[in-house]
Amino acid sequence: MAKVREISKGIWAVYCPACDMNHHIWTDGDVKWSFNNDTNNPTFSPSIRVSGYNDKEQKLYVCHFHIINGTIQYCSDCTHELKDTTKELIEIK
Repeated sequence: MAKVREISKGIWAVYCPACDMNHHIWTDGDVKWSFNNDTNNPTFSPSIRVSGYNDKEQKLYVCHFHIINGTIQYCSDCTHELKDTTKELIEIK
């Protein structure tokens, strides 16, 4: 069961249950994260921080997390309800 999927050379997708969408992680190029190359129990380093504007809710959002041994560990600066929690990654489609 793959919890991350390579969508393009060096670009990996992981499903985020807090945002109900995929986030992308680069392991190639100028800005890159390290990856243990285990798609079932992935670990990326350092942390990943995604921010933007939610048109539906008309507000800014932050999703900041670590992916360690197949879990997604949300940081305290997240603006969603899963901040400060750890969840098992689910299979990515």
